[in-house]
Amino acid sequence: MREVFLEDSSKVQNESKQKNKHYACFVFSIVFFVIAFIIFSLIITTVLDKLSASNILLFLVAYCLPLIVFTGLGLLFWFLRNKYYVEYDYSFYSGSFKVAKIIMNKKRKLLCKFSSTNIEKVGVFDSETYKNYLKMPNVKKFLYHANKKQSDDKNLYYIVVKQNKIKLLYVIECKREFIVGVINYSGRSILDRDFK
Repeated sequence: MREVFLEDSSKVQNESKQKNKHYACFVFSIVFFVIAFIIFSLIITTVLDKLSASNILLFLVAYCLPLIVFTGLGLLFWFLRNKYYVEYDYSFYSGSFKVAKIIMNKKRKLLCKFSSTNIEKVGVFDSETYKNYLKMPNVKKFLYHANKKQSDDKNLYYIVVKQNKIKLLYVIECKREFIVGVINYSGRSILDRDFK
């Protein structure tokens, strides 16, 4: 087989808004963690000495519950920050397709990797064939694109991959040349009939 190397990315269109949301979640998480630490310090330094069986309920409500709530809020915002300013890189190298998630242009995580021999269908997002796949019970859908609306120079495409008894449906945002390169390498039998 011939060697083929293709790369494309789904970049965030409104960078400043996404960065602000990411940083806001980060700041909220730190604030909630600091409040939780202050409550924990109060418990250790002052409250534990005065704890008795008669005021255990008051201790749980007044100190432990807020500690749990603020720690939980800190964790919630800590993990929520990774939902903002997320971009996706796609690479196709001689039959191997990879999708990576990039958070704030710093953290990179491989999301999926599959062989072109496992590709069942490739087509345009929201086509009739795509909608038919969504109705099937053994299909899992993954959205791997950075924007709710596609950018001007790119389109949304879907790729269905067979994996054991289930089918994985990936939605990506890329240039037409990228997806055509994948189709040409993998064979035209995977092409959706609505692909134009």
